[in-house]
Amino acid sequence: MNFKEDIVDAFQLLYAAVEGGEDGQQEPPGLCSVVLEPMPEKEVPITDPFLDLREVYLRELFVPNRFSAHTLRKALGIYRRSIDLASLGDRGMARLQEEVEAALRDEVEARVTSALSEEEVMQVTHEVWATFYSHTLQYHQVGQKPVGVVGGVGVVRKQVVSWVRPVDVVEVMVLLPLEELQVGMLASVVGEDTASGLVSLARPLRLLHQALPPEQAAAFSLDLYHLQPPDCLAEALASSLLAHDPVLSAALTRHLTSLPGITSALWAYLHALQLDLGLPDALAQGDNGACPGGAVAGLLAGRAGAAVVGAVVGQVAHVRFQLCRELLVLQQAALQLPQSCLSVDASATIRSTLLPKTALLTQAYLALLHLATAPAERPAQATLETARRQLAVLTLGSGPSLPTQARPATVLELFFLGSGGDEARALAWPALEQVWCLAPGWATLVMPLAITLAQLAWPISRCLLLLEWMVWAGQHAAVQQYVRLLQPWCEWNSFSRKFLLGVSLLNQGEAGKAAQLLVGAMEGVLTEDFLGVRVAGGAPDTLPDQLRITYCLRVVRLLEQAGQPALALHVAQQGVAVAAPQEPALAALYSVVFKHELDLHHHDEAFTALLACPDPQRRRNCLRQLVVALHDRR
Repeated sequence: MNFKEDIVDAFQLLYAAVEGGEDGQQEPPGLCSVVLEPMPEKEVPITDPFLDLREVYLRELFVPNRFSAHTLRKALGIYRRSIDLASLGDRGMARLQEEVEAALRDEVEARVTSALSEEEVMQVTHEVWATFYSHTLQYHQVGQKPVGVVGGVGVVRKQVVSWVRPVDVVEVMVLLPLEELQVGMLASVVGEDTASGLVSLARPLRLLHQALPPEQAAAFSLDLYHLQPPDCLAEALASSLLAHDPVLSAALTRHLTSLPGITSALWAYLHALQLDLGLPDALAQGDNGACPGGAVAGLLAGRAGAAVVGAVVGQVAHVRFQLCRELLVLQQAALQLPQSCLSVDASATIRSTLLPKTALLTQAYLALLHLATAPAERPAQATLETARRQLAVLTLGSGPSLPTQARPATVLELFFLGSGGDEARALAWPALEQVWCLAPGWATLVMPLAITLAQLAWPISRCLLLLEWMVWAGQHAAVQQYVRLLQPWCEWNSFSRKFLLGVSLLNQGEAGKAAQLLVGAMEGVLTEDFLGVRVAGGAPDTLPDQLRITYCLRVVRLLEQAGQPALALHVAQQGVAVAAPQEPALAALYSVVFKHELDLHHHDEAFTALLACPDPQRRRNCLRQLVVALHDRR
């Protein structure tokens, strides 16, 4: 099925109940349909009165794919004549954001007088932004009015088209009404034991979800974004809910006391939430064979298809992040409730194993959600040329493929339009081939493609395809935020992420920080394939010192190419310091040290490096250069 670019420029997918089969019986997960759309909140929760209100509201208003440009223009028209975005090219939404800021700043200034206190000025600011958000939301809701259907797979609305898609087992657990949730409908997908565990905890999890105020939910996400430990946040949240809601406390106590195997049920949820299926080393980029040909190769390959797949990944991440949060709060609540709720063994297992694993998944889904909503940058041609030169220096192949015409909203959409889409199709096709022959169509492919794309972005794995692509595609703001979110907890690819962040910062003009990160990533050549095999060019029998020296030489060339000779010298000196004196490859590093010391007119240091070089031929060449330099410089 081909999607028309013009009708889904601002498409969104809507949350609704899971529908049953034609005979009135509930279909198994994967065959159910759901229309999904992350509907905006009726009002923006302000969790901290000292936050920059402008930043909070702009973040809510301009999340990619939340409000269309048409909706925002209509809301802006209340304050001033709206601008024509058609003539603004790639900066349309950015220019619109500037216009919104300017209009609301004028509105605040018109209401503020010198007699108002700081708190009153803040209140006026909040009222102005809240009013604009309310107008935007009203126009958005008007645009959601359905006017027709598209062949049973979509709903045509006044301003957007909503596409119906299948759901997975986790979404069934979260979205299906409790009275319809049965072990039998899940058993064929996840097994009877796992299904029994999932259903047994569904009610207490729903109770927590309903009891959690929007402000506290928003505060949890914000604190997690600021790198607070999720288990500690959940502990405070559980304490607050139990202290202020005795009905909830009694209900949880009743449900948990009657539950025979809470640890088994929790394990069932954690297993269902693992995108890596418990095998993080298995998710690595490799030779996946040729991409499927024919109609499948081009399916969902356009701007609209990428938007659909990217939105589904965002929805999957959002639903699972919320479930992880509620699992954390449930475990912390169980530990705080009377001891009759948990056995001693169950309490110990939760503290030592289940809570840490749930916290890990919570942070991973936050990072995935960030990628699904991070705005895509439109890199300049000079940025891409720099990336190609850097790839040549590092011998990492050609540059990233980027769409020439489409303007995707998010980083994940841009990735899917390039190499990410080809990789996802190649990975998903072996499991889909038989199903595709029986029921060809976009709906057959959308969920497997979305889950595969999410796996390529999943931080608990050895796969670096997405992060590497982001660096060479010039998505530097998203790279830095993504690495920041992973830094406190993610042990997978930690040195490789440090290296790629260093390259990103180098391209952003922060050469000093970049050099520190690149040096700090050196030890990763011994443990991570990206650094040891792809960057340092190592083989299974390559000695550690040789790997380190080759890595340093590549980094030196990278810094020299960026016009940073002093930092290149520093990296070479660090390489000399960690290598064994008898290592033959050390001569190349000493030559680099000599060259840059001489260029900096450090003649004594250059002579010292010359004497330390173990290769006689290199020593003679360096001595000749030193004599010539001393003569020319008198």
